[in-house]
Amino acid sequence: MTKEENKKENTLADSVAAVCAAGLTIVAMAFLGLSNPPEETGFFLPQALLYGCIFTVFNFFTSRFFKWLYS
Repeated sequence: MTKEENKKENTLADSVAAVCAAGLTIVAMAFLGLSNPPEETGFFLPQALLYGCIFTVFNFFTSRFFKWLYS
């Protein structure tokens, strides 16, 4: 496999992993009851930071999975 083909597969795997991680994060936040609008929950910055942390964890695992899947 050439270097360009490998780079395209990694880009596709990273893109699919990010979309799946975002979806999983939205579902996890809804399950935990933290996805309500900031007017109802009263905090926006901690909610955004929590979303970022959960997204990072899901993205780590899904990126590894999709790189394995597309290789």
